[in-house]
Amino acid sequence: AVAVLAAAALSVLVGPWKPGPPQDASGPTISRQLGDWVADPKSLESQKDFLGSTRFSQSTDRRYRRGAEAVDFFFAVDDHLHRTNSAHSPKTALPGAGWEVLSHAEASGDSDGPIIEELVLVAPDRERMLVQHWREKVASVPVEAIRAFLGLDRSPLRRTERARVFRLATKLDGGPGELAKARRRLEEFKAVALPAADA
Repeated sequence: AVAVLAAAALSVLVGPWKPGPPQDASGPTISRQLGDWVADPKSLESQKDFLGSTRFSQSTDRRYRRGAEAVDFFFAVDDHLHRTNSAHSPKTALPGAGWEVLSHAEASGDSDGPIIEELVLVAPDRERMLVQHWREKVASVPVEAIRAFLGLDRSPLRRTERARVFRLATKLDGGPGELAKARRRLEEFKAVALPAADA
């Protein structure tokens, strides 16, 4: 917090922010075919009523299929210019209203990687899903709140890297080894989806 306050003082000394040339805020365009996975023609739509004031510069919310397998893919990009702090919204971990968390765990894929939340969710109709959810280029909640209050991302000290939020979800089939099967399905989908998000 001290560093952020010092940065705010520096922003005053160096003068007001003058916006540069317009940037493409849309983020990468995610193809409707990722490897062997193809977007469902009746794909998902961002649930604006559920997300409420949670807003992003760009987002993708689709169901991809590979034969009988399906993965729901939510990917959002934010330019840090809004004060809603949407990247930290817990709603981004859920596919919609009515879902309840049965279990929750956290893990990091590597020492430099993001903390990935793994959740098992249940819907009112008893459908269950395995979800992996994580954020990138986002500071802690207190630091983000201070930056938003001081308007640092509308100053010469603004961040150039956009915040990113990912949610991957797939149904649990109830059979033996269901979690292992679901994790493997998500890992296979990530192998083609994450390069597309980085493009």
